Amino acid sequence: MDYVTAKEKSEEWGISLRRVQAFCEEDRIEGVSRMGKIWVIPKDAEKPSDLRYSKNRQKNDLIQRLRGTLKTQVFAGMLGSKEYDMYSYDAQSNSICITSTNKIYFYGDNFRLLTSAIKRIKDTYGSCRFSFIDLKVKMFICRQYSVAQCTTFDAYYLERYKDIEITKDTFQVSRSDIPLICGCSMYRDDKLYTRIENNVLNRFSAGIYIKNNLVSWALIYANNTIGPVHTIDEYRNNGYASKVVASVSCELFSQGYYPIATIDPNNNLSKKLFEALKFEMFDSYYWISIT
Repeated sequence: MDYVTAKEKSEEWGISLRRVQAFCEEDRIEGVSRMGKIWVIPKDAEKPSDLRYSKNRQKNDLIQRLRGTLKTQVFAGMLGSKEYDMYSYDAQSNSICITSTNKIYFYGDNFRLLTSAIKRIKDTYGSCRFSFIDLKVKMFICRQYSVAQCTTFDAYYLERYKDIEITKDTFQVSRSDIPLICGCSMYRDDKLYTRIENNVLNRFSAGIYIKNNLVSWALIYANNTIGPVHTIDEYRNNGYASKVVASVSCELFSQGYYPIATIDPNNNLSKKLFEALKFEMFDSYYWISIT
């Protein structure tokens, strides 16, 4: 068999010498070997596909597949953001597991993906948190692990774009209003400011301003669900919340997503707001912590 050097292959394939060397180091060229400090490659070896691009294509194809159904579109939203890059997917069972620090999002039947992620995260952080877990997955977690906390949320969605009443009264929320939004949040932790900042700076938002003061707002989370939504007490009952929700819903439809909001089952005020906008409940989800 005839051999050529990595430099000669780089010229043949039209790529950098360093890229060919990387293919050799990763053992991605059939028949490649090393002679001292030099890589030698079979003369008739074919150029490997560049995984940097094929992985991006695979990820984009997966996003399109996940956004096609109501129950998996939140996972498409997460993969489309820069905040959730760690994931495993099993096409046969349509199971996906996405992780971020000690947080896990999981959908499907392949619990081996889930248990593998739990072990890795518990070994690193000592505990795990789960978001957007359906009843089947919740039951599996409760059987296998010690649950420290479990919270239920009802998921509502808007099916038809034509149900939105378009308004021009809303504006993108300003960075200077992040402390106000954080101060009005019901769910607070040490990462609240960072989450709200990412939502305001990197995603669409809708706010209503009275005399240059933000009085009502709706943001879009990293998973492309609606929230938080809030109106300052003295400005309620003016229809402001409906306008900001309609505005972010219109944006989500334009991106190819159903508008989805998760609501505390005991929050009758929020339920009334979204039902008035023709949102319908489609499932319940669970936020779980294990130790």
